[in-house]
This record gives sequence, C-alpha cells and structure tokens, in this order.
Amino acid sequence: MKLIELRIHGFGKFHDYTLPLSDGLNLIYGRNEAGKSTLHHFLRSMFYGLPSGGSLPAREFRLHIRPWKNPERFGGELLVSYLGERYLIQRDFSAPDEGLSIRSEKSGIPLDKPGPFLSELLCHLTEKGYRNTVSIAQLHAKTDREMAGELRRYVKNMQESKSSSISGERALRFLDEEEGRLRELLDSGAVKELSLLTGEIRNLERELENPRYENRIRRFAALREEARENLAELQRRKEELLRRNSGKEEVLRLSGLSDQEEIEKEEGRAEGLYRALQEEKKSSVLRLLLYPFSRRRKREEAERREALSAVLSARIGGGEIGEESMERLRSRYRELRGILTELWEGRRALNAVLSELEEKENAEKGYDEELLRQHELQTELEGKLERLSQLRTRELRLLSSVRENERIERHLDALSLARERISELSLRISESFGRHLNEKAGRMLSEITGGRYRSLFVDDGLELFLGSGERMLKLKELSLGTMDQVYLALRLAVSSLMQEEAPERLPLFLDESFALYDEERLKSCLHFLSDMTGEQILLFSCHKREEELLTAEQLPFRKIELLSEEAEEREPQ
Repeated sequence: MKLIELRIHGFGKFHDYTLPLSDGLNLIYGRNEAGKSTLHHFLRSMFYGLPSGGSLPAREFRLHIRPWKNPERFGGELLVSYLGERYLIQRDFSAPDEGLSIRSEKSGIPLDKPGPFLSELLCHLTEKGYRNTVSIAQLHAKTDREMAGELRRYVKNMQESKSSSISGERALRFLDEEEGRLRELLDSGAVKELSLLTGEIRNLERELENPRYENRIRRFAALREEARENLAELQRRKEELLRRNSGKEEVLRLSGLSDQEEIEKEEGRAEGLYRALQEEKKSSVLRLLLYPFSRRRKREEAERREALSAVLSARIGGGEIGEESMERLRSRYRELRGILTELWEGRRALNAVLSELEEKENAEKGYDEELLRQHELQTELEGKLERLSQLRTRELRLLSSVRENERIERHLDALSLARERISELSLRISESFGRHLNEKAGRMLSEITGGRYRSLFVDDGLELFLGSGERMLKLKELSLGTMDQVYLALRLAVSSLMQEEAPERLPLFLDESFALYDEERLKSCLHFLSDMTGEQILLFSCHKREEELLTAEQLPFRKIELLSEEAEEREPQ
C-alpha cells in the first residue's frame, strides 16, 4: 500500500487540510508545534482508530486531537493505492463506530467489509506491531543500560513469538531492590481523594449547566431598550391622539352637538321645517279658499322660516332657504357625524395606546427586575467558577500523583512478571526467524554504518553483540548514536520479515529518528533509505540538516513544509 494523499477534515490543529505524497522519500519538515506529531497521530488513527476505553491516556489523547475548529468535523480521508487500484479510506471519529468506510475510487462503491480489507492493506499488522515495525522513532537518548536492555528484550520477543510486543522489557528493567523504593513513592491516599474531588467537580459542573446561569444580561438589556423605545413611540402616539381628539371635541362643543342623537334630532327638525315650508308653497291656492285661517298659517310659516334660517345661520353661516342651502346643511350634518365617528375611533385608539403604555411600562419594570436578578446570578456564577477553578487546580495536582502511582504500579507489575519469566530466559532462539533476523539486520546495519559494523549476534543469554570485522562488541559499550543505528537496523529488519508474504509493503514512517546521528551517520542512513527501491518513506523532522544533506548528495526526495501557528498567521491570505 502507498499513500497518495491525506485529506484532514478536522484533527487537532488541522482543518480542511490536504497533503499530497509521492513515491520514494517524503521529507516532512516543520518546527516544533507545526503539527508533525499530529499528522503522525492522524495516520495511525486512520489505520487503527482512536484509543478505546476510559483510561486517562485515552481520554487525554482524544482531548488533544479533537479539532480546534468545527469539532463536529472530526475525521478525514486517505487516498491510497494497492495492487494497481486506488481506494479512499474514510473515518468520522465523531460517529459511534468512528465511521470507517473504504470505497474504490474507480467505481465509487463502498466495500461491504472495510475492516478486513483495511487489515489486508496494513499487512495484518496489529497496532502494536505497526508501532514497533514501520513506525520508527528515536530512542530518546536512553542510557546505555536501558538501550541495551530494550534491544535485547525486543529481539528476544521477536525471536520467540514473532510478535513485537515487548512486555518483557519492563519485567527486566528493575532489580529486586528497586521494589521497596518504588512502594515508598506510592501516594496511597491520592486515588481516594481524587475520587471525592472528582465527585465534587461533577456536582458543581452539573450546577453550572443549570439554565438559570445562562448569561441573558445582553438579551434583557436589549428587551428593556426596545421597551423604552416602544414607550417613547406610544407616548408620541398618545399625545398626537389627544391633540386630534381635542380638536374634534372643540368642533363638536362649538356646534353644540355632542352626540349622534343630537345631530340626528336637529337634522330631522331642519328637514321637517324645510318640508313644511315646501308644502306651504304648494298649497297657496288652497289658502285663498281658506282665507279666514291664512293669518294664522302665515304666522306659523314665518316661525318655521325663522327657525330654519336660525339653523342655517348656525350651521352654514346663513343663506336663502332652498334646496342648495339645504344640501349644504345636510353636508354639514354628515361632516359633524364624521367628526363624531373619528372622535369615537380616536378615543378607542387612545384607550388602546393607554393600555399598551401600561403593558410596556410593566414590561420595562419586569426587565429591570430581571436584569437585577441576572447580575445577581452572574455574581453567584463567578463565585462558583472560581470554586471550580480551585478544584481543577487541586485535581491537576492529584492527577499528577495518580499518574505517578499508575506508572509505579506498572513497574511493580513488570517486576512481578520478571520474576515469573526469569526462568524462561534459557529458551533457544527460533532457528528460522532468529537466523533471518540476524542476517537481515546485519546487512542493513553494515549499510547504515558504512561497513563499520557488519554483523549482529544475540547469544543465549540475550546479550547483543556487534561485529566490527576484528572483534565482537557489546551493544552497551557503544555510543548512543551507534545504538540508534542498531535500533533502526533491527526495526527495518523486523519490518521486512513481518511483511515478506504481503502483496505490497507498507510505507515506512520515521519520526525524528536521527536526532542522535552525527553528519556522517546521517549521510550513510539517507543513502541507505534512498537505495530502498520501491519503498515509500515519510521522514518527519524539525531539523534542516536532512534537507541539506539530501540536496548536497543529490538524493531524490520531496519536501513538504508544515508551518507553525505563528508562521501561518504571518502568511498572506
């Protein structure tokens, strides 16, 4: 399998990040905090998933690599090639099953059983096997004794079981006299105190999750301001309605007509007077026949005329009695009725405004009270947050003690295991695997060291020796740089043997593997890696010298530079 492209949706500091890779040597350079370790973690997590279980290291790892931006986009894709086909490996780490899917790029159809196929792509290496074969880091400047012990026990486990598990390392790391010293370092009360403290923290966290502590000061301040603006507008509407109503009331007051009944009564009387006068005109001939009564009728007609003239004068300013003046009078009555109707509507509108004013005033008071309560809650919240901060500080101290206890317990378990296994150290090397391992590691060591050390030998006591051509040297007698070279040769040899029957080999991952190498050692190693035809190599480094030597030696490679956060911020957009 070869990696073609990494596509990170969200993983640690990386967000919507694409990294194309090529065959051969890929030099991934970046200063500290640029993301090299995160990329390495991303690859391993895409292969094997995130650490499972509720252990502290697993929780801390998940917390560390959770996306800094858009936590919901937690995962990515790997575009790989295998036996002439290209496949897309996808994972969604936010999904319960981490959302593993694999599909052919050509067909786009997801595989029914992505897990077994991924295992095939990984040459059926377990995660522990992956960590101890194709994923190679430096030995981090271990002491001679530790280095020799690690390599000896590593070889023993591989020779006896063909497994890279190195549980026997810890079993032989300490002598019996160290047990007493370790037990004295145990803090027996830390676990109990941490448990109680964790319970208190959880209770306090649940309290802080209460919706009552939601900061709604800004919301209620906005509502209060809105209410005040509404009150101001309602006040303006109230004053305008009062002004308008006052004008209409004044018109009605001056008319002497205050309601619909009065208007209709006066209008009916005027119409009656007008009709009577009209009837008098029509009956003029008849009045001649009834002459004896004409004087009384003339008086009545005059009274009617006088009354109607008074109405006309009062309502339209006078005028001769006739249809024109009556139409003007009717229009005036309609106008007065309209004014009266508008006055009623204005009063209803005013009542509505007054009611709304009261409601908004009450709302404003409620918002003021709620704001006061919110400020009190915020003060209470600040006190609880301060308490939580204090508890967190204590928790961190206790966690440190608990981690130290766990570390000590692991060492104590290793001591117990060592006592059980010490009698098994006489087991003989498996002929086939041991021979092939020694031969392959010896050849690789010779190339890496420029022929200075030509062979590797493990005796029955699991003492590791190197052959320089003239004599055999114990590993613990060598420098740390040479030990790192031996370590690299062993890992490469084991990786090769573990993948001998695989259709395609895995890429080789080198993470700061050459920190202890001097320039000559590094040059020899780079030439060796360059000669590994057909291998894909990812070399992670925070140093410039790998690039400089590769360039000076004219060795083919592809450089990929990761920017630190500070550099990214300075990059032009």
